[in-house]
Amino acid sequence: MGKLNILYLTENLFDYNSSDYQINFIKNLKIFFNLYEYGPGYKFFDKRLNFQDIENNFSVKFDILFLGHSVLSDTNNFHYDSFSNIIKSKKKLPTVMFLNKEYVNLKEKLKFIDENDIKLVFSHHHISKYLNKLFNKKFIFIPFASTFENQKLNFLKKFDLNFIGILKNLNKNYNHENTREIIRNEIFFKLFNINLIKKKDFKNYNILWINHPRNKFESLMLKFTNYKRLDNFNYLNAISQSWLTLNTPSPYNIIGPRYYDALLLGSPIICPNRKFYNHYFDKNDLIQFENLNDFKKKLDYNLKNKEQLKDKSLMLKKKYSSHNYYNRTKDICSHITKI
Repeated sequence: MGKLNILYLTENLFDYNSSDYQINFIKNLKIFFNLYEYGPGYKFFDKRLNFQDIENNFSVKFDILFLGHSVLSDTNNFHYDSFSNIIKSKKKLPTVMFLNKEYVNLKEKLKFIDENDIKLVFSHHHISKYLNKLFNKKFIFIPFASTFENQKLNFLKKFDLNFIGILKNLNKNYNHENTREIIRNEIFFKLFNINLIKKKDFKNYNILWINHPRNKFESLMLKFTNYKRLDNFNYLNAISQSWLTLNTPSPYNIIGPRYYDALLLGSPIICPNRKFYNHYFDKNDLIQFENLNDFKKKLDYNLKNKEQLKDKSLMLKKKYSSHNYYNRTKDICSHITKI
């Protein structure tokens, strides 16, 4: 049996820095399917066209309609205007989708799923396990994965601890915890959101700390420093050279790719103790702390016992080597072919 022809609705995301996971899924979907992308930013896009028009333009008969991460609006004004004509005119074609950013417009997204007869819904959040109990739909839990793709990295340990990312999403609706900011303030003296020098208790540790700006003011302030956003290679290289990686959940307790990057690259994760981690990881794979004092205690212990930490690093690299986007997409393919 040949590959299925799939019409994949999405904005053209290849010029956006914040859509790596979406692009990784698209690239790997192309391995398993004949994937035809269509949406704003692509050739001959016109939101007035219907499903039959798209088939005619591609000169292909589609087997599946796949709604990508960017189809449903994540703004306060929920909509899917760019794709509504295609979705409404798809007739009885089997339709699957990615449920993205479950912390925004979830009620409206679930209503859309119900009203449009979506056959499969792939979610990167463990909430999908509970949604399966509430809705007569097939919600499939597909966590994020590592962005590592056999790049030639330097695994010689250089940093004791790294943190790379945004400190806190300032949108109050996202309910993002401030653990990252609290720990940064414990480690560094700061001016506004610029890290100055390490405090006494951390001065002997080599810490790589890159907190990305959260707004225009912070972007302006960081222009007066040597701040530079790392590309994917240098980001992965920084993790591979770190004894430990600090991680905390994203808004709505989302477990992002950075967890899998660190585990696969052998940089054990030190993170706050959270019960929901058991949906993603084995408990002993993470170094979990209860509070600031416990964070410092476990940081000190692990960095003073580096042979033990090295063994843990090697174990994690082996255990999480399969947690990549190819295998995640392979799981998606197995579900779709059973429709």
